[in-house]
This record gives sequence, structure tokens and C-alpha cells, in this order.
Amino acid sequence: MYHYVFGIGSAINVKTPKVNSLDEIKKEIKQTAECISSHFEYPNGLIIDVIQTASKIEWTTNKRIILLEDGTLGFED
Repeated sequence: MYHYVFGIGSAINVKTPKVNSLDEIKKEIKQTAECISSHFEYPNGLIIDVIQTASKIEWTTNKRIILLEDGTLGFED
């Protein structure tokens, strides 16, 4: 598993796998007074768990974020 932490207000853009419909992505989102917790599963096996608090955003993924040939960020295959 890979863990990433971003500060609130960070401009991060990471390409996710292409899907034909957002319905193909399994989503579970929970909100409490302390945080928003999200779980995403893509058809290609990518799993992203996101926890957002007032001070930071944390991602835990099963695939590493990499620099793509076009200079953008994406996930390894």
C-alpha cells in the first residue's frame, strides 16, 4: 500500500483509469464531524481510500503514483 498526504489547498491532479461510466467505480463515502472518508474501487483493480480533515487530505492506494510521459501524474499499471 502507498500513503500520500496533501495539505488543504494543494493543487494535485492525478489521472485515474478511464471508465465508460462513473457507475463502473464502486464508491463509499462517509462523513462525520471530524472527517470525510471515501473508498473507490476501479474496474482495473485500483483502490483509493481518502480521508479529508480540516488540515490535510490523506490517500492510501494499492498502486503507486507515477510521472507519466506527458508530464502528468497517474497510477502505475
